[in-house]
Amino acid sequence: MKKLILLVLSLCAAPLVFGQQGSSGYWNYYLDTNANVIAIDGYTGPGGAVTIPSVINGMPVVTIAEVFAFQSNITSVTIPNGVTDIDGLSFADCTSLTSVNMPDGVTNIGEYAFSGCTQLPNISIPASVISIGWGAFEETSNLTSFNVDPQNPNFSSKDGVLFDKTQSTLIAFPGAITGSYAVPDTVTTIGPVAFELCHVSSVTLDNSLVYIGYNAFAGCPLSNIFIPAGVSGIGDGAFSYVGGLQHCSLLFEGSPPQLGGTNVFFDSILSIVYLQGVPGWLPTFGGGRASHNRRVGLHNQQRHGRD
Repeated sequence: MKKLILLVLSLCAAPLVFGQQGSSGYWNYYLDTNANVIAIDGYTGPGGAVTIPSVINGMPVVTIAEVFAFQSNITSVTIPNGVTDIDGLSFADCTSLTSVNMPDGVTNIGEYAFSGCTQLPNISIPASVISIGWGAFEETSNLTSFNVDPQNPNFSSKDGVLFDKTQSTLIAFPGAITGSYAVPDTVTTIGPVAFELCHVSSVTLDNSLVYIGYNAFAGCPLSNIFIPAGVSGIGDGAFSYVGGLQHCSLLFEGSPPQLGGTNVFFDSILSIVYLQGVPGWLPTFGGGRASHNRRVGLHNQQRHGRD
């Protein structure tokens, strides 16, 4: 299903650089005849370790479009100096890809650019990157760490996790990390698809948290998770497909947050529990049955080490 969705997106998306189409060796490309720069959008080579050319027919390569999507024979990629854009879906479902050499100078990493690269162990993000699209590293089940250049003014990494520069937004969690994780107290937002399909089984959310984004924990094998009182909104699909075959409890400390859609808890085996006496709760929430428990607050005090 995921591959079908990505294929539809690929077919519907127009190339970022329009102009004359051509080919050279293993490479298909579009030429911007105004700027005399090239966007590579196809590769027909044997795979393995691939070095993308910096120049084709005397013109610089600046964009990598949907070049390698669904090619399972690519094991490593070296991106040349001069490339500024890695478009959405560029390396989607390259299931044998284990290494990406991304130079300083890359500014944009598109949506789902490395989605489904299940053998990629880590990713280094240079100082030049200014934007990273939704799901750029979704379903990278072997990924253990993001490493952001400390000089990057827009993004940062801590303990292998990808954040914005101020670490107020958690952008992406490595898919291979298991066990427990405590979200830093600087974080106010869990970004869209941040933990989607990750293997972490327990996540501690700090009282600083305000918003949980679209599909943030979709498909995670969580057991229990406390939702702090300060959370005012939860995006659609945030806790869809949660728990796998085990039961999961969402324990709310505060009033019911605003939900971003009708599928926040879609197809999850979970209980919704709120603290007795907190106003605003009804017998159902987000399509599921909600029940009160006077001990939710006590458990959360113990969780944070408070008296």
